[in-house]
Amino acid sequence: MYHIAKEVPLIKKESIDKETSLYVWKCVENIDKLRSLVAIDEEDLVKLNNFGNPNRKIHFLIVRIICHQLTGSSKIHYNDEGKPFIASTNKHISISHSHDYVAVLLSANSNIGLDIQRKEEKIIRIRERFLNLQENQLIDPNNIEQLTILWCAKESIYKIHGDPTVFFKEHITIHSSSGFQSPHLTAELNHTLYSDIHHLKFEILENYVLVYTVFDSN
Repeated sequence: MYHIAKEVPLIKKESIDKETSLYVWKCVENIDKLRSLVAIDEEDLVKLNNFGNPNRKIHFLIVRIICHQLTGSSKIHYNDEGKPFIASTNKHISISHSHDYVAVLLSANSNIGLDIQRKEEKIIRIRERFLNLQENQLIDPNNIEQLTILWCAKESIYKIHGDPTVFFKEHITIHSSSGFQSPHLTAELNHTLYSDIHHLKFEILENYVLVYTVFDSN
């Protein structure tokens, strides 16, 4: 079993099931502090220094701190589809970051995905790009929180395969039997290569929406 060291400032650590754990970190540290918490190799140091945005550097370091504390390795590799994995373990990983938050889902199961996004009005302007007819009937089209939940849910499902031929509007449909009164969602992925049903859960963290896959809808 992996343990997070006490000095790591997680705001959320949750066992989703016996194989899957969720970790959420609120970014309050500066880059120098984060650099002192993890050793990275020369390749990752080059990547870090190439980021122009300081927040991107902070996100990069936090993900590697979490991975090192959990697995003993801060090195994250990516396959041809851009899906991250940790070569030194049998663990699959899904990563998301938005402004002040970083989220990591770690599991022995490969069918995982998560997304975290700040609730912002711009989601209304792009809703027609990712909502299909069925989903338009499910939600209030001007409800920023509901729109963000659906976006995060679709992003989470997309990350399972990492296939660029999967499109949010055409191939992924999100269902909520309770009108978002329950945090549990169901997703259908209908593609020429995939026909899957997935379960997800959403949470609201301050002004952010977090959605992640689960293996039991209850």
